[in-house]
Amino acid sequence: MTTEWERYVRKDRIPFPDGGLGVPEEFWRDYYEWFRSHGYELRSRYRPGWVHSWKGTDKYYTLCEDGITPQYGQIIDATHIPTGNIVVIKKIDEKVFLNEEAVMRHLSSGPLALDPRNHCIPLLDVLRLPDPVNRTFLITPHLRPFTSPEFETVGEVVECIRQLFEGLHFLHENKIVHRDVNSNNFMMEGKDICISGSHPQRPKYKPDMSGLATFRTRTECPQKYFFIDFGQTVVYTPEDITYFRSVVWGGDKSVPEFYLGIPFHDPYATDVYCAGNLIRREFTEGHPDIERIRGYNGLDFLKPLVSDMVQDDPSKRPTMKEVVRRFDEVIAGLTPWTLRSRVVPRNIGFFANIFRAVSHWVWRIMFILRKIPAIPRP
Repeated sequence: MTTEWERYVRKDRIPFPDGGLGVPEEFWRDYYEWFRSHGYELRSRYRPGWVHSWKGTDKYYTLCEDGITPQYGQIIDATHIPTGNIVVIKKIDEKVFLNEEAVMRHLSSGPLALDPRNHCIPLLDVLRLPDPVNRTFLITPHLRPFTSPEFETVGEVVECIRQLFEGLHFLHENKIVHRDVNSNNFMMEGKDICISGSHPQRPKYKPDMSGLATFRTRTECPQKYFFIDFGQTVVYTPEDITYFRSVVWGGDKSVPEFYLGIPFHDPYATDVYCAGNLIRREFTEGHPDIERIRGYNGLDFLKPLVSDMVQDDPSKRPTMKEVVRRFDEVIAGLTPWTLRSRVVPRNIGFFANIFRAVSHWVWRIMFILRKIPAIPRP
């Protein structure tokens, strides 16, 4: 039986540094035909007998469609053959994430699925390999980072945050805590926002990697936002004696109560902190450690609420019900002119700022004349 290392070093293999398959990718190559038989076609990179398109050319592999690798080895994009839609296939280890499939089925069926406040990514399909490991694959729609493209107006930011708060309040109201709210687990549908589409693994580029993608604004193309990744989610039942849970680290490593040495905590309050910290890092202040995440100017009206959400003492944080109420009150006090105002990325260059300001005014007047709402609700 061929070992992983033997497959890695075999002579006919393109070295990973030269654009070849990494070891995690070889799993997808080995089961390409199996997925195809179930209605899902992986990209040409994983097709048996694949010959890299840059062979015999002076192209660098990262500029070729079939040279693009997935960000995570257990998650891959594919085409749903009957519809042509791009989907995501996630390989899960049921020994580690015991309830992820069950939670997603719960959220994707019955009354919860019909509730317009449900901003959880729907589960489209589940596949299982007939092998001793019993590997499970969750199929969901393909989404894009919620920050791509950049936000243009206050109204666009307001609608994004409204859906974030609405979706988390919906979960809490139904006795569900996400437990891993962060910028990677809140995404945007991306429907029609790319004029010519984008590459599923490189959302800023065209599908064929021939250049940068071009985008419409969220104002002219309203978007839906979704929570993903329910591997750490808890659904409470009437039999649960307490809602306190042991510490489970997620993507946000700054949760204050996790550093106190207390074995149990209130996950509802932690969700509130993580949602507030997401807004603080992506919108109002920027990320303290990642320079490219700069935040935006012009959003000071959000700071009092966000400040309360990220208090060190979990007991002093508002509930999501209170967050939604306070947010609605703040937004009700904003004028249409303010909502159409441009949000300026922090630390943007002077000349870039001037150019974008002029462009913004042109679009702003056009949207007013066309009576396009300042808050782009889908």
